[in-house]
Amino acid sequence: MQIAPAGLAQPSLRVVAERDGDETVQRDRAERAEQEALAERLRELKVEIGVKAGEKNRLFGSVTNREIAEVIGREGISIDRHAIHLREPIKTVGDHRVEVRLGHGIDTHLTVTVVPA
Repeated sequence: MQIAPAGLAQPSLRVVAERDGDETVQRDRAERAEQEALAERLRELKVEIGVKAGEKNRLFGSVTNREIAEVIGREGISIDRHAIHLREPIKTVGDHRVEVRLGHGIDTHLTVTVVPA
């Protein structure tokens, strides 16, 4: 049975492709809206991390994206640590601006305050 060469399968394939395309577009829009809402929550979030510090407010070690993701997780926001991008390791006490790349072309910044513990 050969329906493809006879042209019988073409209309149904086109309908399925259009339907799947519409569902994909709707799903992408929903995911993008979720990411934008998450970006807004992250912009408003105050992240404070207490670490051991020595002289001149230098840290023993550094604050990593994993630690930042854990603190954000305690606030009820689930975020992958790989989405948090540090230009350089955080090794001093104070406020640090951290970039968060959420996907779908949505990036935001988060202020991380490091305080001596």
